[in-house]
Amino acid sequence: MNINATHSPPLPPTYDTPDIQNDDQTTASAKSRQKRGVADTAYLWPQGATIKIGMVGTTRKEEELIRENIKKWAPYVNLNFEFIADPKDADVRIEVDPYSEEGYAWIGTENTLHPDAKAHVTIGTNASPEHIADTVMHEWGHVLGLKHEHEHPYRNLDDPDLEDTPPLPDDGSLTLSPYDNDSIMHYTFETDSDGESVFRPKTISEEDKKFVSTLYPPFTKKPPNLASNHPLQNPAT
Repeated sequence: MNINATHSPPLPPTYDTPDIQNDDQTTASAKSRQKRGVADTAYLWPQGATIKIGMVGTTRKEEELIRENIKKWAPYVNLNFEFIADPKDADVRIEVDPYSEEGYAWIGTENTLHPDAKAHVTIGTNASPEHIADTVMHEWGHVLGLKHEHEHPYRNLDDPDLEDTPPLPDDGSLTLSPYDNDSIMHYTFETDSDGESVFRPKTISEEDKKFVSTLYPPFTKKPPNLASNHPLQNPAT
């Protein structure tokens, strides 16, 4: 999966790393996952977890747009998204910023480390509905544990704007798949190393879907125990 490009105008959503650095805490379920895509392994949610989501100061129309685009991730992850009425009880609180076109989000379970935060995700709404939609998908990708695709260790971008955004180190702390410049987690940049423009996608890419499915694979049912479906019999003599 990728790490994403910027498209201008409008300004692309950004990921803000709010005050803390990732530590070494890594759940056993995260350690067992296949290393594909670009995700922070230490902050993946437990398999089958329910993420409670609360809205802070949103209108009904804004809430509907946010819900609709968060749910676009749902078919590809073994997680449950529960929208609750009281944001105080939410694992992830979402607010809007009517003066901005950008978005901000904590990575994965970092959200749970800040229970007193007013909001964990900010969605800029000073933009078209289409731009707001891809901002929501992008920021919710961060909530699922995804990093920026344009920071992929093996990206093929060649843009002066990237001088302050070096690629992430492939040091074992990331879950990596092949670089994907179609990822919703990519910003738009002028060119890649082949001289082609890279524009931020408007939706979740096919590689995004595959990648999050490896991070949160579906449960598989065990085959039925046929012996238990029959009356007990005496051993043969």
